[in-house]
Amino acid sequence: MITSGASLYESISTLTQAGYSVVHVITIVDRLCGGEEYLRGKGYDGKYTACLTINSICAHMYYNTKYHNKLALTKIIGRPSRPSSPTRSTNSTNSTTCQRLHRRIYDVQSPLCVAIDSTDPYEVYRIACAVSKEVCMIKIHSDTWIIPEDMPDHANHMQRLADLASTEGFLIMEDRKLADIGKTNVKQLNGALQIEKYCSLITVHTFSITEDMIKARRPGGIEYVVIQDMSHSLGKEMTTFDYQLRRHQEITQHGQHGKNTVCGFVTQDAIPYIAARGAIVPSPLPLYMIPGISNEITAERDQRYITIAEAFARMADIIIVGRDICNSDDPGLKAREYKELAWADYKAEGKKELA
Repeated sequence: MITSGASLYESISTLTQAGYSVVHVITIVDRLCGGEEYLRGKGYDGKYTACLTINSICAHMYYNTKYHNKLALTKIIGRPSRPSSPTRSTNSTNSTTCQRLHRRIYDVQSPLCVAIDSTDPYEVYRIACAVSKEVCMIKIHSDTWIIPEDMPDHANHMQRLADLASTEGFLIMEDRKLADIGKTNVKQLNGALQIEKYCSLITVHTFSITEDMIKARRPGGIEYVVIQDMSHSLGKEMTTFDYQLRRHQEITQHGQHGKNTVCGFVTQDAIPYIAARGAIVPSPLPLYMIPGISNEITAERDQRYITIAEAFARMADIIIVGRDICNSDDPGLKAREYKELAWADYKAEGKKELA
């Protein structure tokens, strides 16, 4: 275990004096108290490996604890503090999608995303019009649309939706869930559906964020939302938590997010990922989006639902609501109800007002 690194360096000095050459330092647990930085200053930059950090251990404890015990556990391990948001003075022409989304949340006081999963593009547009003033963004599946004969061009439907988004100020996320190799994913962005032309964000499975995708992304182009886990009833069984945690740390700590490639993450619980990140604060800050939100439905065959309050307790930045709003008699009114409840919980959970 390493804390400040001073006692470990004493051991290195003893070995050196005895004629040994220490070429690499490996520790089981890094308590994140400055030890790595201390060793770097002593010439061990790039020659240090920690198998575990205290934050990753805490994240595992949290993740593998039954939810009714989680809040008690966070009191022991320390609940991560919420990040502050970017200021209104950010130049909109140069700002990232992440910053635009932060500003939209505060401008309309809504951390609400409506998932419009209809296969009818006319229905998608109708609902989008109804909720446009109540949301920070909408989520669509344009690849599932059944194009009507009276307007047979997919691009016309997308352009109409993009024009509405531009007028009202909300963002569009295509829930494509890219899961191929990097070059094929890039081709899909500019293929027949022209996703990059019309959408600000697209969902990508965590294993598909590759250097090819990063290099191919044009400046100011579409940004990725990484799926850490899903609200599907089998969502947690998709991959191991070890893998998801490692990929999250790679994306946030090793520059991929800093290159304005990744805007945020989809997860049912952001706390273990934020806790494992520790003192490292990426810039711009990623947004954590929690799907499967319902204050009315408790269970369904293929879906795990949680309430608005539960989502913000799990450190959501944005909640994604679908059926409750889209299947209601008045989607605009229902979206407003969710927006007001979400904004109250959003502020109560410690989000800071914009400067």
